[in-house]
Amino acid sequence: NKGVICWGLSLSDNDNYKLLKSFVPSGGITNIDFLSAGHASTCAVGDLGKFKCWGVNGDHSLDIPANLSRPITQLSLGSHKVCVVSDNTLSCWGDDNDDYNTPSNLGPITFVSSGGNHICAGNQDKIKCWGDNLGGALNIPLGLTNISQISSGLTHVCAVSNNQVNCWGGEGLMKNINPPTKMLNPRSICAGGTFSCGISSTGSTQCWGDKIQYVGNDKNLNKGRNKVLEIPKEIKSAEVSEISCGISHACAIYNGKIKCWGDISFLPKRLQAPTVKNPRNLTSGWNHSCVLGDLGLTCWGDTSNLAMPTYSLEK
Repeated sequence: NKGVICWGLSLSDNDNYKLLKSFVPSGGITNIDFLSAGHASTCAVGDLGKFKCWGVNGDHSLDIPANLSRPITQLSLGSHKVCVVSDNTLSCWGDDNDDYNTPSNLGPITFVSSGGNHICAGNQDKIKCWGDNLGGALNIPLGLTNISQISSGLTHVCAVSNNQVNCWGGEGLMKNINPPTKMLNPRSICAGGTFSCGISSTGSTQCWGDKIQYVGNDKNLNKGRNKVLEIPKEIKSAEVSEISCGISHACAIYNGKIKCWGDISFLPKRLQAPTVKNPRNLTSGWNHSCVLGDLGLTCWGDTSNLAMPTYSLEK
């Protein structure tokens, strides 16, 4: 009844996926307005501002502040921080490293995106990024105006400025940082590990990035990660309404269905999205994804690190 159902990898069974009640946070949340998946955790906002997070409490990122302002208008989870926007003010918590502390001169905030080792936030006139400048994620290009969207990946960032996609960062991992075909008035964008995706104004989908180097001697891992750029035929030919990017996989909603694709060398069944009635609010973390449907919230993928009810928190 509009509760939470999650399933994924059992710690004792790496291949067989099954419903595990321990993945379900205690004290469900309904009427969800915002949903965001991070590295190994997920947060949802609903029930007149009720805020709930569950997963791995790394860096105390799930220790929700007691004085959190309402209503929340934006929500974003990254590797080190959870960030929300309320009344044009940004609040972030988690890693207490000084590099991740929220700058004091941000001004009014309308959007935020927390990435691998950085956070970006701003409004239609400017963007500010802070944290670790790994890959050049903090090197914001000059001349970005009329900003409408932003998405932070592992070491890169994409934004929609003047109705066009502009990406930066990813140095050493991504040469093809911007889409090969110009996207005007994109409906949605997302930045992942070493790739990005976007939905054009007509609903067509593009994903771009580079073939990355082998990770150690694991050639299968490299091959799998490249497959995220190979958009499935059913997605290419359909009008896509939502898209989300993980560390090495992507998911999309089309014709009332969910399709995921990408890295097949690790947890291939995380790409097998469940059937959800009227799916919406799609979000992807590093190795898991979640979506809201008429029967509530559904998550799938690698939830072995989420099976920690001790870290199921509520404010």
